[in-house]
Amino acid sequence: MRYHPRPPRRTLRRAASVALGSLLLLASCGGGGGGDDDAAPSTDPEPEPVADVEVTINEVSVSSAGEKTEMPPGVVEAVRAQLDAYVQQATVNPLLGGDSADLAALFTPFAATRLEGPDRASLVDADLGPATGDVVANSAAANLTGLADGSGKIVLVAATLVLDVETETDEGPVHITRLGDLVLVPDGFDWKIDGFDLNVQREVPGDEATDTATDGAQQDGESS
Repeated sequence: MRYHPRPPRRTLRRAASVALGSLLLLASCGGGGGGDDDAAPSTDPEPEPVADVEVTINEVSVSSAGEKTEMPPGVVEAVRAQLDAYVQQATVNPLLGGDSADLAALFTPFAATRLEGPDRASLVDADLGPATGDVVANSAAANLTGLADGSGKIVLVAATLVLDVETETDEGPVHITRLGDLVLVPDGFDWKIDGFDLNVQREVPGDEATDTATDGAQQDGESS
């Protein structure tokens, strides 16, 4: 019978440590077989640009032909919603690559005729998109001044709008500032834009800043 001496315990522990280290190294190399050195490129689509633009109301006042009155909260919210819809249709949708197909519905029939022709450039931000980055509002706010008749009913609201938005396109940054007044009148349960006096400045890639103004009078007035 041959004698096979048992290795010292320290030798066994050392061998076990070496074997364990080899297994860990193999695992960190992806099993040691056939894998690519570089991780596969991500196939997740780029996120679509979004817009964080919502009109807020700062100050509200009423000029009354009779006793002093306040603008009802329902009127304030209805006018705010209409202003917000205007901003979405006139500015946000075109920047995101959409259209302004529903814009005319926000105006009275008389005022809607001004959406075509020379006034359109002041009312609509067309042909500037599509945005490759989010549409960000530096400002989207309005002050409301209502006109009440002798009974205290609000018959007209003048909204002083301050809109300042910017985004990125493939050609470069786009910056739009729209300042001025929108005059709204009641139309059933809604309020419609019946007049406007706006000034728009646009900074677009490759062109000098453009400054466009328009003054659209109400139906019973004269247009300048």
